[in-house]
Amino acid sequence: MFERNTKLEEYVRSGTVLDATISAFLLENVFFNKAPMHDGAAIISEGRLHAAGCVLPLSTNADIIKELGTRHRAGIGMSENSDAVVLIVSEENGIISLAVEGELQRGFDRKSLETALNALLLEDEALTEKVVSRVRGKLSRKGQGGKKA
Repeated sequence: MFERNTKLEEYVRSGTVLDATISAFLLENVFFNKAPMHDGAAIISEGRLHAAGCVLPLSTNADIIKELGTRHRAGIGMSENSDAVVLIVSEENGIISLAVEGELQRGFDRKSLETALNALLLEDEALTEKVVSRVRGKLSRKGQGGKKA
């Protein structure tokens, strides 16, 4: 999860503070399925891995499709309660999703994820709004989770 304007200290306290430089090796170790922190969320703040193993609030949205599990419901819940950009990778099938403003978009590949994250995390407000609108539009057409548009 990527912290933006809303500070996430309440959720940081539920996990383990790391304050570490992000690397693929570190993230692979945190999310290794036998690692103690792998079931919780990682919080990235100011370009650093701030904490891992964090507990997030579950969405209570009844419109979320039933196939989505706790990981996705927590990601959507966090995006409903903050302006964070929540990246979710399904443990079962590897599908990459983003939750933003209570909306979930699924099926990213490396390039589309990079484009979306750049738009959402960089200071280009017009591009950010375009991506958020795309998330809402895709959800309303496909009904893949999150709130109905």
